[in-house]
Amino acid sequence: MRFPTRCGVAWGHNGDTPGYVVYALSSRDGARQAVLFLNEDAESLPQGTGRVFIDTLTRAYCTTRR
Repeated sequence: MRFPTRCGVAWGHNGDTPGYVVYALSSRDGARQAVLFLNEDAESLPQGTGRVFIDTLTRAYCTTRR
């Protein structure tokens, strides 16, 4: 799926298996990648957790170290 971020478009995949939430993102050239895995069922998360999850994933994807 196409995933817009503040540092450009990411391409990725999500996975919702009972008890887990996971997103994997990569730039087209593979220079940026991030995977965020949460050991919890998506339906049982407190309201607002989804926004924190996506913000954390985006921060990890867009942060670079030199």
